[in-house]
Amino acid sequence: MKNNKLYLILLLISSFCYSQNETEFYNYDLKGTGYISIPTSLEKQDGQYKKLGEKAQRDIGEEVTEDRVVFQKQGRNDAYKDKSPSYEKIIFETHIGVKGDFKKINSIATTKELKDINDDSYNTFQSEMEIYKTKINIKLLSWTKASNVIINNKNVIKLSYIRQINDNEPSVVDVYFFVNNDRYHKITISYRVEKSQEWKPIFEKVINSFKITNIR
Repeated sequence: MKNNKLYLILLLISSFCYSQNETEFYNYDLKGTGYISIPTSLEKQDGQYKKLGEKAQRDIGEEVTEDRVVFQKQGRNDAYKDKSPSYEKIIFETHIGVKGDFKKINSIATTKELKDINDDSYNTFQSEMEIYKTKINIKLLSWTKASNVIINNKNVIKLSYIRQINDNEPSVVDVYFFVNNDRYHKITISYRVEKSQEWKPIFEKVINSFKITNIR
């Protein structure tokens, strides 16, 4: 009897600890595209912080799409003057062309298409480093070339790299490309290398939750 009571107590404690550590998510509607699940520990970038972020993108020649949305650690919007690094982020954006510019959803990219996406992304990163060099020091620590991967039972293009800004902690950056006929959807996820054990499984759930309902 005593053993049974002890087992029950341990089971209850274990369940309580699990519920405390389990990450909660909410569904976010990506207008005109579909939806994605976001951890409650992140907030949608808004207000002055959003304006500063978009200005920084334009300053380096990057397009800021109408549907661009950034999810960041809770509290950053209210502390937009805080100059400390913001590591954990999810960035969603859609780049629109004309019908047939890109393959249809769930298509497998050819070797040439993978090379083109990889080279374009790498050259863009190098250009950004050149533009930023008078203000900040960006180091590219590693680069994993674009490849076909399976996300939520769909074929997707992914590339990854590790970067370091000034003397801050190195960060992993995973970039996913979802082709959709006349457009492609791009999701960029970043997190600290030292926090990979905590954030990688969370962001894997995020990327696997992405659902395109507006199929072109």
